[in-house]
Amino acid sequence: MSTRELAEAAGISEAEAEELIAAAIAAPVAPPPNWRARLLAAVAPAWGAFVSAFAAQIDLPVEKARELLDRAERAAAWVAGPLPGVSVFHLPSGPACSGADVGLVRLGAGVVFPPHRHLGPERVLVLDGSYIDDRGREFRPGDRDERDEGEPHHFVAGANGVVFVVVLREGIAIPTPDGGEIVVRG
Repeated sequence: MSTRELAEAAGISEAEAEELIAAAIAAPVAPPPNWRARLLAAVAPAWGAFVSAFAAQIDLPVEKARELLDRAERAAAWVAGPLPGVSVFHLPSGPACSGADVGLVRLGAGVVFPPHRHLGPERVLVLDGSYIDDRGREFRPGDRDERDEGEPHHFVAGANGVVFVVVLREGIAIPTPDGGEIVVRG
């Protein structure tokens, strides 16, 4: 297509068409020196801000924790959880978490985790999103929620869902309508 044809098709002058062509083929402009770091920080998951707290929660060095969070960014790394709308990313952990089920848990927006009781203690650190528990308390990124053995509760994920790391000992028991219960262990 000639410059004249471009100008006619676009309804602009030939001079404006020449300027557009020149701009389109101009030499690329070098980005600012820190552009990559700024871009990566802007698109990093919100939970990256809590890498030190995450590392302490699972008793691993910060660099190992950072690697695990990077792996968790890939959707294929997550598996279906015990309920619809829940997915899990199982994690290795250090000696302080020996024998516990340790992982990232993700609930979609508005997903209700039903009433359940803990068969052992549970420690949660919210990394992204939020949830509201049965007492009306909202847990947001950086908040911790700890439950003792036998303590029942339920919660609902916030409008943007929630991602948290959990250290769960012995599992949970979810009551069923027939009076039984489903026991979930790592």
